[in-house]
Amino acid sequence: GRAEAHPGGASAGAFDRTRALLATGGRDRAVKLWAVTADGAEPLLTVAHLPAAVQELHFDPKGDRLLVLLAHEHAARVWDVAALRAELKALNLDW
Repeated sequence: GRAEAHPGGASAGAFDRTRALLATGGRDRAVKLWAVTADGAEPLLTVAHLPAAVQELHFDPKGDRLLVLLAHEHAARVWDVAALRAELKALNLDW
């Protein structure tokens, strides 16, 4: 069978402006980035062991940054997705 994206269920999700990148978060305290394909979604990257469950995810209008709000926090974390992708590309791990 197919594995769950987030054990216990996903609690947040967001597409970038091109709808080619999907971010999901869950009560498992992880954020996952997915490449959206014609057949579904392929996993790209997982950031696990966050301090709390993921409550909300939002891409900025350009799709360069991902806002991550965790449970019991009052400010969103800002992840620079463009910079992350550039660093991964330098390691030949680009998506």
